[in-house]
Amino acid sequence: MIVFQSNRARTPNFSFFQRFGSPRSSENEWVRVEFAGLVLPVMSTCRTRKSLRSMLLCMCILALYSPMSHAESVVNLPYPTPDAFGVTPASTFDETGKRVGDASIEISLREDGHVMLKMLSGYDDGARVVLGAELAPVTVAETRMLRVLRESSHSFDPDGKPLVKLDIDHVEGEASCTDPGDKASRSTMPLPSPDRVVNVPLNLLLRPLGQDGVKVVNTQAFFCLGGARVMGFNAVLQDKAEPNGAPDDHIREIRYAPDGKSFISWVAKAVAPKISFWMNTQDPGAYVAHRMPLYSKGPIVYVIADGVDPKRLIAR
Repeated sequence: MIVFQSNRARTPNFSFFQRFGSPRSSENEWVRVEFAGLVLPVMSTCRTRKSLRSMLLCMCILALYSPMSHAESVVNLPYPTPDAFGVTPASTFDETGKRVGDASIEISLREDGHVMLKMLSGYDDGARVVLGAELAPVTVAETRMLRVLRESSHSFDPDGKPLVKLDIDHVEGEASCTDPGDKASRSTMPLPSPDRVVNVPLNLLLRPLGQDGVKVVNTQAFFCLGGARVMGFNAVLQDKAEPNGAPDDHIREIRYAPDGKSFISWVAKAVAPKISFWMNTQDPGAYVAHRMPLYSKGPIVYVIADGVDPKRLIAR
């Protein structure tokens, strides 16, 4: 936003402006210009006032097209294949391979064309997580894509008590952590520019892996551990369906971990649990499985689509 206000004042006889070549007229006008958080006092005279107005007009135009006035994700995600819409039934397994609860991945299309994603996983009558995302269709190089607008993650502990809720609003350029505890609190932070944060629709983000030689996807993730923060992540395609090295090479593992480019990210990379996704390279739009904690410091689970043998993905 640009704010400017003038204050006519007669310049003293020995002012800086007179000593260093002020205009003939001593009738000067101080103009207070505020732009992008900076306050600039500018001296204008009858001779220069017209050019000053032109300068301010240019600044207004620049402000309209400045990145500060336009918040949105810069990540374009592949549009789901037709058979990906609907509900994909799945199951939640613990680290020993025991089935502990139901899970599901649902992709739906709203009347306004927005794509909605909802994921449920966790223990029956225990710890669980509900993930959601809203995405808008965009056209990039004549290709239909999706751009994430909003994301949310809400976890519950083994007793069903709600834990910290994550909300990401890419339209407003803000992310927040809401703690529903006895001393309810909410902390927020602006999303980075450029905004490459993707927390929920990771199955869409990782779909290009294995195609046209793509083996790495760089992204960002938002966390509420130790305060609101954004961290860089890498997703790297592995050579086989680890950990058991099943012979069916169509199922590939994707390792997802902090990129280690900042000190906090370097520390997190050293101590974070292993996070993995699996994809079918012959049908990259189909959900296969993932492995990660249900929430920060929560139990690690495998969420595996029905029809996929959990024994080939869960370490023995």
